[in-house]
Amino acid sequence: MAKIEAGKMSLTISYLPIRQVLHEITGLTADTANQKKLNMCLDIADDLPPIEADSLKVKQILYNLLSNAVKFTPDEGQIGVKTRHTETEIEIIIWDTGIGIAAENMEKIFEGFFRIETPYSRLTEGTGLGLPIAKSLVKLHGGEFVIESEGVNKGTSVRITLPIKQKSVAKHNENQNSCS
Repeated sequence: MAKIEAGKMSLTISYLPIRQVLHEITGLTADTANQKKLNMCLDIADDLPPIEADSLKVKQILYNLLSNAVKFTPDEGQIGVKTRHTETEIEIIIWDTGIGIAAENMEKIFEGFFRIETPYSRLTEGTGLGLPIAKSLVKLHGGEFVIESEGVNKGTSVRITLPIKQKSVAKHNENQNSCS
């Protein structure tokens, strides 16, 4: 978190088959979801294009968000992943029917080490860094991070958008001499 805040975090960009990554991350959380008898709804577009992104950081974002959905959804609830894309970006929505977030806590959840105090949250582990890190990593990729909840016990929806192609940071000198 300190590296991100100090502007010292860099991305290692590669082509990332995001559809495959989403199936991998949902597979990693499936056992815990099954133990809680959660219904996992996947609506991952078949034509989702690969993106230019930092593989490890995108996996961290998705794992944090999906594991939060599993963690904060009571037994027999629902969680889900939905995707869509345009020519320039992909959108991933991770949603749940869990404990939700009260309006007064919507901004606080992005403060490091903040955890909402509820009887349910005392049963779960965590540092309160998952959401702030995920949001910062999405922003570092040039994407958007939006979280919504209609309130306590009304579930949560996190929508992230990531560019399909990263903006080039290399500057080209148009006046370079060419050799013939």
